[in-house]
Amino acid sequence: MIRPNGLYTETAKSIADMRVADYYARPISTTLGGVNQSREEWIHHLAGRCAEVRVLNAARGLQTSDVLADSNISINKIGHLGKTRSTMVPIISQVVRALRDCDLLYLHEGWTLSSTIVARIASRLALPYVVKPHGVYEPEIVRTLRAVPGRRLSENKTLSEALAVHCFFSTESQSVQRLAPTARCIVAPTGFTFPDPATERVPGAEEPYLAWLGRYDVHHKGIDLLFEALARVRQDMKMKLVMVGQDYNDGRRDVDRLRAEFGLDDQVLHVRGPLPQREALDFVANSHGFIHTPRWEALGRTVVDSIGLGIPTAVARTAHIGKAMSDAGVDMTFELTVSDIGEALLALQDTAVDTARSKAWAAQHFSWDRSMNEWEKQISILFEQRSDESTHIHGTT
Repeated sequence: MIRPNGLYTETAKSIADMRVADYYARPISTTLGGVNQSREEWIHHLAGRCAEVRVLNAARGLQTSDVLADSNISINKIGHLGKTRSTMVPIISQVVRALRDCDLLYLHEGWTLSSTIVARIASRLALPYVVKPHGVYEPEIVRTLRAVPGRRLSENKTLSEALAVHCFFSTESQSVQRLAPTARCIVAPTGFTFPDPATERVPGAEEPYLAWLGRYDVHHKGIDLLFEALARVRQDMKMKLVMVGQDYNDGRRDVDRLRAEFGLDDQVLHVRGPLPQREALDFVANSHGFIHTPRWEALGRTVVDSIGLGIPTAVARTAHIGKAMSDAGVDMTFELTVSDIGEALLALQDTAVDTARSKAWAAQHFSWDRSMNEWEKQISILFEQRSDESTHIHGTT
């Protein structure tokens, strides 16, 4: 393979000897969030498999947590121009310096100028890179970008030139290949650690309740359908729905408006802002059930937390995790229709719901050992193929 310092090596390195760079440029205002948390946990476990992990963050962007305290993890602050996710542009010389002597680069999400630039730098350096989309190539997202000239072509190039696109589910890889048919995909779910939550209850939610936790994005999260379903079955509902989440484009105001329009002021309680991670786990763990109704989604960290905690969890099959649960025969999944959501709400009230099977499935499917073993097996094969191709091109024996 060809190394970024221009030297040609005859055989691929083992994963254990590799230096891996991980780039993700986000402004400081987005320190909280599922992608950031997944990324840090991924880097921590990656460091246990590789010689070194170099974390590349925007100089005035994300603040790292104690998860990245491993001795073979270094934090590299890269200068950027621009202040928002869509306008941030890295200083090229600093990126090149940080990538020196690396064997692999990871990029997170997509559709950003910053990631496109770093991908092009990697290609110029002959440094293989992997894109981890976190669900950003779903058809519903791609359709909203049709009016932006060149964006799909640019993203297609980034994905097609990548060593691989790292998907969490096989169905997610289908979404990637609709956009970039020649992209190579590997499938390895992110891992989870399921902590035992404390027993503190969220103030205002002392009675048995059903939980909703996420981002207040009415269309994406299907909140309009959830409220319509709840309005239809309210006469049979014994429990209130309690909502906790973070605002998004004034989405919380839209939620309050819809709640009033459907006459659900007495049925939907405690619509409030985000909770710290520990309190969020307690909120889910003390609920009688958790419901998730997105129009599209790859994972949904709270879904996995809820299942792992043994909470009855109902997930729409429009989410890739919902499809995986359905394929595994794990309850409860449903079609994203008003009638099916209503049935799921009523089923969650059933005190006889058996969660042992779904909990065991989550513990096995989302274990970090399984995730990293799957990743290492697939990425090693791709590096061997890359080495063979380079050997053929250079005429070595």
